[in-house]
Amino acid sequence: MARIAMGRIERGLALALTLLLCGTGLGCGEMTIRTWVRVLEDESGGWVDVNGEVFDVERLQGGFLTETKLNTLQVLGTMEGTIELLDVRMAGEVEGIIGKLCTWGNHPGESTGTLRMNLLQRTLETDLYLDALATTELSEAFGLPPISFAQPIDFDLGANFELDTFVNAFLEGSTEGLFETTSQIASEMEIIGIPAVFNLETAVTSGPHPPVFDEDLLDYCGELFAQQRFGDAAYYAINPKSSYMRHLNNDRPKDPLFISLDEVGAAPGDMLRLRTHGVYSILLLAKDGIDTRLGGVFSRNEDLLDSSHLGRLPGVVGSTAPPMNTWLSIFCAFSTCNDFGGDDIPQDFQINPERTVRVPPGARYLVVAPVDGWRSYHENTGLGFGLTVEVNPSD
Repeated sequence: MARIAMGRIERGLALALTLLLCGTGLGCGEMTIRTWVRVLEDESGGWVDVNGEVFDVERLQGGFLTETKLNTLQVLGTMEGTIELLDVRMAGEVEGIIGKLCTWGNHPGESTGTLRMNLLQRTLETDLYLDALATTELSEAFGLPPISFAQPIDFDLGANFELDTFVNAFLEGSTEGLFETTSQIASEMEIIGIPAVFNLETAVTSGPHPPVFDEDLLDYCGELFAQQRFGDAAYYAINPKSSYMRHLNNDRPKDPLFISLDEVGAAPGDMLRLRTHGVYSILLLAKDGIDTRLGGVFSRNEDLLDSSHLGRLPGVVGSTAPPMNTWLSIFCAFSTCNDFGGDDIPQDFQINPERTVRVPPGARYLVVAPVDGWRSYHENTGLGFGLTVEVNPSD
């Protein structure tokens, strides 16, 4: 109970400091929040009405990569901003003759809207216009082109908005669970001249990982999803407070991000093109920073030791990428080695702004985290920094 109470006190003090800084115009400005809003399959579904006959959606998977921009200079009142769906990935299967269905973003920069957030009143309102395309196995069988979804949608990010949730996301550096809500996508169309109504009802939650699809749905929809902003690359959000390195005694870094190579379709011998997107700050700011330094290392497993250890990754695997040098750790001379307390390990490499690297034998995970030269990760802030992973790029 004491630990819970202390956590609430720390969050309250951090919020009070943020309000003070923003009220005086210091440390505030445009703040970007970029996160995946993923469909909860067990709580989502829908139906298709074809000329009065209703068919249930038996599987519904996917999500939206959202980017919101807020002006935190308005934190004492209503913060106004924008919201954009950078990537739309919805796949499902409808009972009967309709078969599999896909929905994906149409034109970059067209699925946009406005956002209004008031922390003190605990309100969050959004108005969003969706510009997307949809197709089904049935429509493709008749040679019909994709159908356009160009309409306002019910995408109420504020359905379960809580002040503590937002403050916790800011303090923890993670959007996990920040937006837990429902959305509805409905549209009328024709299939071989027969009127049809599509209605997809989704329960969603937010987090750093892109949605995962059943293999058959990904085989059907993958090329359509790749027509969007990031192409074949998968986007992952990065916690600016995370590290795979040894910490200083007064620091409290979060765990690094483990990216499953199986999940992105990569195996030893494949080439990965890694690119950073957005920024973070090594200072306590309620606005976008200027830092982009990101490190990566391969591992055989997801084992992670306490951050007091230099070799935190027991399954670490070296690669052919040039090593990244940080603070000196082990120094050997005249058959004697000394530990200088630094964080440098020989197997990691710098990613930002872009790195192409071959997956080494035995590697199953790519581990990524920011690299803070001051080694004060708990002070880092930002919810708009991320990484794309592309397997065997063609150019």
